[in-house]
Amino acid sequence: MPVVFSTVAYFAIATALNCLVVLPGLSGAGGILRRYAEVDPAKADRFNNAVMTFGHKSLMLSIAFGCFGAERWYWPSAWPDMMHELACAHRAGEERPLSAQELLYFCGHVGFYVAQLILPPPFLKGKELRIHVFHHVATLALFFQAMPLGFQQIIVVSQTLHDLFDPLLLLGKLSKFVNAQRASTVFFLSAMAVFFCTRIWLYAFHILWPMYAEHVDLVGGSSPSCPKPEARLAAAGVFELVFLGWGGLIMLPNTYWGYLFLKSALVFLISGDAADPRDSTCVKTRGSPQVSPPKKVE
Repeated sequence: MPVVFSTVAYFAIATALNCLVVLPGLSGAGGILRRYAEVDPAKADRFNNAVMTFGHKSLMLSIAFGCFGAERWYWPSAWPDMMHELACAHRAGEERPLSAQELLYFCGHVGFYVAQLILPPPFLKGKELRIHVFHHVATLALFFQAMPLGFQQIIVVSQTLHDLFDPLLLLGKLSKFVNAQRASTVFFLSAMAVFFCTRIWLYAFHILWPMYAEHVDLVGGSSPSCPKPEARLAAAGVFELVFLGWGGLIMLPNTYWGYLFLKSALVFLISGDAADPRDSTCVKTRGSPQVSPPKKVE
């Protein structure tokens, strides 16, 4: 129990630091860059948010590769063995507290996601805001569910796959804000390729599906290399099923965004313009008819 309280305290401190120091500081850096680059003031919030998110995602990727890059389980060839070993340890009742590196990584992400729920970007409205909240809540649920299961390594790998796409997308947005169209197109197309490789293919077929197979082995008792007390079978199965459920829910916004990216790729083939299709301000393309605002009647 003291471990639980200390972990919650660390997460609360990380959230406060993100709300009061880290995110405002990165956003302030975005404001300085925006004035230097002479970005349209009407797009200030989106530009500052892109700089802030780029800084955070780049920092977390650096921490991930720095802390876990030398570990065998971090790389795709070892993922099946890693997931099997973690499932066996959970079913045998072994406890796996967060290591110092895992705690640092978890604090960085949990603090960011909670801060983004407390203080969402002001330009998010309607559907964009609902998807933002859904995605962050499901991600936080995965983080919290992983700790009692001892599945921290699965979270580290999954979140790295999640984060690899963002810096490229954000560089594309920032390039578009400063009218560097060619660089923006390169970054957006690269982001699309990384998105489908990491968030769709690797996550769905190399993380989510193997976890489901491990769960089926648990329920069916078809994994002789992973002995388990029968008394723990039901509880272990329920916890793993809940974890799988949250992991599957993460695929919903990713699948929707994948659909939007396919539409954006089609637009690029037709018009030669690439943009983030999730951003309601980036849906206009070259050659699109522009509708004039209605004239005010005196």
